[in-house]
Amino acid sequence: MPVWRLSNPVQHYDWGSPDYIPELLGSSEPDARPVAELWLGAHPKAPSLLGIADQQIPLDQFIASNPEAILGKAMQLYDGRLPFLFKVLAAESPLSIQAHPSKAQARLGFARENALRVPPDAPQRNYRDDNHKPELICALTPFTMLCGFRAYADICHDFRSLGLDSFFSTFGAFAKFGDQRSFQLLMIQILMLPKERAGEVLRHLAQALAEDAGLPALTRETVFLLLDAYPGDIGALAPLYLNLRLLQPGEAVFLGPGIPHAYLHGAGLELMANSDNVLRGGLTPKHMDIEELARILDFSPYYPASLPCRQESAELRTYESPAEEFSLSAISLEGGSLELDTRQMPVILLCLEGAATLRAEAVELELTRVGSAFVSADTGPYSLSGSARLWAATVPPLKTETPLRK
Repeated sequence: MPVWRLSNPVQHYDWGSPDYIPELLGSSEPDARPVAELWLGAHPKAPSLLGIADQQIPLDQFIASNPEAILGKAMQLYDGRLPFLFKVLAAESPLSIQAHPSKAQARLGFARENALRVPPDAPQRNYRDDNHKPELICALTPFTMLCGFRAYADICHDFRSLGLDSFFSTFGAFAKFGDQRSFQLLMIQILMLPKERAGEVLRHLAQALAEDAGLPALTRETVFLLLDAYPGDIGALAPLYLNLRLLQPGEAVFLGPGIPHAYLHGAGLELMANSDNVLRGGLTPKHMDIEELARILDFSPYYPASLPCRQESAELRTYESPAEEFSLSAISLEGGSLELDTRQMPVILLCLEGAATLRAEAVELELTRVGSAFVSADTGPYSLSGSARLWAATVPPLKTETPLRK
């Protein structure tokens, strides 16, 4: 059998929405706990399940049974594991400020913590594996996020206009030189500020904003949101040094190694390399290792531009990201059909609107709202027909190959 229907687990985190994913799943009653994420993939923490005969088989175990056939050309990327994890994410309140290491940084960090015999599940562990975690977020609703350091001149201006410059001994050098090294020193001082001093800064900030320091309305609202959600957390300063982005539905950005970011509110599709490596820098009660975070952060200004889309056909468009582990495509069917090919790569399909029929060899699967399927790399050509909006997560072509086309 070349294709399998998936049953996907949900994740409950405090920042999750009480209704978005439950309503998507057709639940008539709200969940007692916030539902933050729906996972589609083979992560061992919460793998999707395949319906085979009368059994539910975890996707990671299924792949391990024959990785050469099931992963095809993608087998080499993640040592016989599915290279990506696909999620529906719904944030009701802000997530932590975080960044992810590069491959080289992850290998060194993982080896170092193993040598120190830090338990794999220890809260203070920074590196859960030896890989990087690039990710893509595509908005399903208006989606607010912080991402990448702002232009230095803008940071300097806003700190001065709010009277925050006098709180940081490193600010003078940053204002004078405006370079990456002086900014790095300022950020380390901010992130490592003692709790009592942080409280003074945040009280001053709240007063300055109440008196209107001329900041954009959305920036002021976001700072107040963070002050309320995380009292006493110096991460509430983040909208002054990170870019505030509002993504519209269908708009996507890519987050590479070392880019600081925090999702604030909204629902989206998140597609990432299959790694657990996260270093946090605020807006969280969880473990933070600021020294290690400073080692992996990219302190240069970075504005997250929207990813361009390649129009493969009238029904299919693919987001152009630099990741080698994953690729995201949007599929829009208006009563017709679309012929596709796996290109010897595994595919996960998710239907969010309407109904579609997936045909591969002699197998047919009906996909309706939030229906999903796994397509093995050895399936070859397959087709979708009906009236539906679907999303496809797969592994991009190798550099010598031709991109996915109709």
